[in-house]
Amino acid sequence: MSSRRATPILAVSAGILVLLAGCASVKSTAVYYKSLQDFPAKPPNAQIPIFTNRPTRPFKVIGRLAFESDQGWNFLRKSMIYNAQIHGADAVWLKGSSARREVTFQHLPPRMEYYSVSRRGEDGKIDTRWAPYLRPEPPLRWVNDLTAVDARMIVFHK
Repeated sequence: MSSRRATPILAVSAGILVLLAGCASVKSTAVYYKSLQDFPAKPPNAQIPIFTNRPTRPFKVIGRLAFESDQGWNFLRKSMIYNAQIHGADAVWLKGSSARREVTFQHLPPRMEYYSVSRRGEDGKIDTRWAPYLRPEPPLRWVNDLTAVDARMIVFHK
């Protein structure tokens, strides 16, 4: 394959990988650990309630979910339900949540620009030359609203 044909193919492949990396998936929040007792996974369509108060029925905690995301509450809710289903939990007890704003700055390199410098020569003609200069770029400001959850996956006593 010639390098002329390979370059666009590589560029398109790199672009697709960048786009796929930016997609958020609840599967990426899966918690991988081994508990002392295994519980069978629930089907993907199983209803998993999320309690904000301590459940009144007797229960056992089988795992903890503690993570932070900038994807919003809908993503966090789906992530908690997904993890509870794959670990066999009957419910999720949301013990706490918090929100914070993260501000970051991205500094860009200066741009090279040119300006004209004209002078009249000894022969009376105007001589114009171009002189380079670096124009500083202002920093880019990024704001992320992050939400964190602290939850427990629980199974109810039968």
